[in-house]
Amino acid sequence: MKANARKDSGKMVVQVELSPELDRRLMEYVAKSRGVLYCQRSEVIVEAIREYLDRHERKVRRANA
Repeated sequence: MKANARKDSGKMVVQVELSPELDRRLMEYVAKSRGVLYCQRSEVIVEAIREYLDRHERKVRRANA
């Protein structure tokens, strides 16, 4: 997996290359959870990153408390 990031209009833009397997799983998840006509993968990815950080930041805070 490759990734790059850059700032664009104050927002961080992240580009990643997904493996075919991960891409397939993401598409299936989006289709099942949001509907086939509503395939906004970027929204799902942003939500996943937010949930990941919420979960792991709490762990780090507890470990460092």
